[in-house]
Amino acid sequence: RAGGEGAHRLGRGGEPVGLAPQRVGVRCYKSGARDGGDSHFRAAVGSGTYIRSLARELGEALGCGAHLTALRRLAVGAFTVEEAISLDALRAGAAAVRPLLAAVAHLARADIDATAVDRVRRGQALEAAFAAAGPVALTHGGELVAIARPHESRWQPEVVLAS
Repeated sequence: RAGGEGAHRLGRGGEPVGLAPQRVGVRCYKSGARDGGDSHFRAAVGSGTYIRSLARELGEALGCGAHLTALRRLAVGAFTVEEAISLDALRAGAAAVRPLLAAVAHLARADIDATAVDRVRRGQALEAAFAAAGPVALTHGGELVAIARPHESRWQPEVVLAS
């Protein structure tokens, strides 16, 4: 992103885009089939890694240039394409939707009482029950209430799901 604006938008608008190099995590890279000048690959990457940029940079390193003609996301965190359900199946009631807590299972979790839930609904910060290095999933009665960010000795709600 360049100044908060998507670099692809700036580029398509004809504006020059100067982006600083960023360190990214590529946990796995596997070359696949080749078809003429096309090469297929799979990559497991960390958050903030742009596969289109990775392909371009690999082409530059090889001295031949490269770009993506197709991109398919196979997983995000614990969610995989094999577990995906179709919209039609969901509409027909033939598919179960995973609980919200499954989407944030990687976050620290804190159960809060009903008084704290009311405060969170109003966007008010809570005293942190423990030190957290990143976002915290706030729950009540086994349900996800909010995602909060630690700020000093408090948790500030950023995404509130309780109504």
